[in-house]
Amino acid sequence: MAHGFSYMNTESPVSMSKIQLGLEISKESILCRGNDGINGTVSIEIQNDEKKAMLRIANEVSKVAISRGRTDTKLNFEYGLFGDGIPALCCYPEHKENLPLIFLNHGTAGDGISMLFMGLPLAQEGFFVIMPDARYHGMRGLKDFSYQVLGKDYKRKYLEVLTGTAEDITKLIDVFENDRRIDKNKIGIAGTSQGGFVTFMAITKDKRLKAAAPMIATPDLEDKYGFSPDFTELSEDIKAEVIKNSPYRNYENMLFVDLLIQNGADD
Repeated sequence: MAHGFSYMNTESPVSMSKIQLGLEISKESILCRGNDGINGTVSIEIQNDEKKAMLRIANEVSKVAISRGRTDTKLNFEYGLFGDGIPALCCYPEHKENLPLIFLNHGTAGDGISMLFMGLPLAQEGFFVIMPDARYHGMRGLKDFSYQVLGKDYKRKYLEVLTGTAEDITKLIDVFENDRRIDKNKIGIAGTSQGGFVTFMAITKDKRLKAAAPMIATPDLEDKYGFSPDFTELSEDIKAEVIKNSPYRNYENMLFVDLLIQNGADD
């Protein structure tokens, strides 16, 4: 199986080059070769900081492709900054137009690349998949993430993650909705854990999202989740922001969205 790979980065800390990568997968072996236009041939065995993201993507693609078996679908990948600097990984079938668009959102401390286990199979089925890095995650990650986001100011910071990432989803729709590869009337969103919270948030903010599948999440931000204190213990300004932005409080904006909620008994 061969995958086309376009690695594009304009202003990211990962790499400034455009890398073309060919990925051939069989049950017996994986061959990953490419040319970055600067240093010549690279392979999946090479480990250096400049190509770390590209190689990680190749590894993830390899694992998913092997688990799903052979396929004739050729996929393109784009990884970099979109719009006004939103980091995301795109995966879609080559030479196709008018594809349904789906956003996949990762959990806390993850990033867009970590959603390839869902994104690649969807792309193979004919979706244009965008896997963004949430605010304070991935390319925009904080070195002291645990202290800043999961610390004593958890509710405020987590709300910034949710509302900011939902805002990024809207900006990414602005970027892609007139792209000939996209069917702007078929845009959906899904996510796990934190990504499920983002999913709920986004569908109350942007009416162009027509379908949603949040997993391991709730629309009620007044509920206790993660490292959150009880709602009664929050400051009055945080309470007001939670009530203002809680998808549960804005449920009327979800009425025209095809919604599939998936939670386990202990979630």
